[in-house]
Amino acid sequence: MRTSRRLVLVALTVTCLTTLATAGCGERRAAAGGGGLGAPVRAVAPKVRWSRLPPLHLAAFRKGGAYPRVAGVGLSAANRSLRRLVEEYEAQYRPGAKYSVRECVRLGLRKCRLQRGLGFFVFLNRPQRFGVLHLSGHAAILDAPQALSVLIPTIMAYPGGIAYEGWFSATVLLDSGRVIRLHDLIRGRRNRLRLARLAKSMMLHKHPWLKQYLTDPIDGRINVRGFIPRAGNYSHYVLLRKGLRIGFVGEQVGFQGRLWVTIPYDRTRGYLSPLGRRLVQAAMARTARA
Repeated sequence: MRTSRRLVLVALTVTCLTTLATAGCGERRAAAGGGGLGAPVRAVAPKVRWSRLPPLHLAAFRKGGAYPRVAGVGLSAANRSLRRLVEEYEAQYRPGAKYSVRECVRLGLRKCRLQRGLGFFVFLNRPQRFGVLHLSGHAAILDAPQALSVLIPTIMAYPGGIAYEGWFSATVLLDSGRVIRLHDLIRGRRNRLRLARLAKSMMLHKHPWLKQYLTDPIDGRINVRGFIPRAGNYSHYVLLRKGLRIGFVGEQVGFQGRLWVTIPYDRTRGYLSPLGRRLVQAAMARTARA
């Protein structure tokens, strides 16, 4: 009798039949390197903490804002991926910042100031001798038990030059730290093309003035390429409860600034891969903050 009871207890422990055991096993398997579609997931979303940006190691610059991290057991891989993505984003800023500093020294610091313009980050009535890399706190974020997905407005301002508005985005599986690109969520090349056409039509409906950039006799052909289903054109996105939000930067289609469009999930269900369906279900079950 005692032997049978012990066997039952061992079976319950190994298979994690209770809710508490399920969460615990999910975290232990994640820590051991799990993360496939069949891996157990946590029952509760982790807490999100905001951390300062990693050091950029550049003179004549200032940084601001923060990026998200997750607090909990077995989440170190996810946090390493988030930090690596931020460092890669900072690396995009570094070459232009170094060049701008050299130009300021060559021209004289008094002539260094940021140019004013529509959609630019400006400093008024004073010389601008430093660059700015800023991640805004106005983020669209989803914290689900399976993944963290975030889309953050950014500003890259160069010493003595122009400031560009853009996006920082990250979607990371919490159990393995795997970074998920938008193409990973869409099944096949044909469905990616359909999603690109849908995003373009919704963008033109939301912003009719974009048509003039796409039909321009000189730059129209170049600007249209900003909607081609390439990874670089659709690298900024976030999974929200109400839909898939995709961020675009102005340089893609010939204008300055940043825009976004939210595609309802009922219009994307036929395009999703198994991983995409799993994460969309998680997103729809959570309350997203936008």
